[in-house]
Amino acid sequence: MELQKVQRTTLTMKEAAGYLGISYWLINQLVRRRQIPCSKVGGKFLFRVQMLDEYLSKKEKESIRRIDEVQEGWHVWDSVVQSWIKYLLK
Repeated sequence: MELQKVQRTTLTMKEAAGYLGISYWLINQLVRRRQIPCSKVGGKFLFRVQMLDEYLSKKEKESIRRIDEVQEGWHVWDSVVQSWIKYLLK
């Protein structure tokens, strides 16, 4: 009987850094600040691929929301500037 190979669902810190396309130093900082999901097992930090994908999705949504907020802020500021220009040109 042949044994089935178990597929890993976790990555080491170095592998997770490569998966995310960031440096080992940065992922280490994110772990220290508790800003990225991981588990410490036997002195090593392990990262589940599924959680890293969810982390990236969350970060993407946050960045889109911030861009929208900035653009909305510019629209408000633009209308204020236009009002001042009209006032000054009277």
